[in-house]
Amino acid sequence: LEGLRDFELSPGRCVCVFPVRPRVQNRYGTLHGGCVATLVDVVSTVALLTVSKDPGVSVNISTNYVSPGPGGTDVEVDARVTKVGRTLAFMDVTLRTKGGGKVVATGTHCKFLPN
Repeated sequence: LEGLRDFELSPGRCVCVFPVRPRVQNRYGTLHGGCVATLVDVVSTVALLTVSKDPGVSVNISTNYVSPGPGGTDVEVDARVTKVGRTLAFMDVTLRTKGGGKVVATGTHCKFLPN
């Protein structure tokens, strides 16, 4: 996730920007789906760490691909913690084109909190 930048952290939330460079593009010149899934995983965990000392262990990650993230642009990644229970935490993530705000993907992430 080289290039991830402009982090804005608040309790239960992490917003950052990711450049769609050639290294993370698929053969169509858009943001690769595997990279999107990794962004959902990593950025939602950062959001969780704003409200929990425990990063947890993934139980489920789901990603919905809505529209292409064009190469050479930036996407904004917005992760929010929706619930932290005794043993599980739930996060929602939205990726949008920076500036235009078009939704590229959405995702959910559930983590087990062992401590």
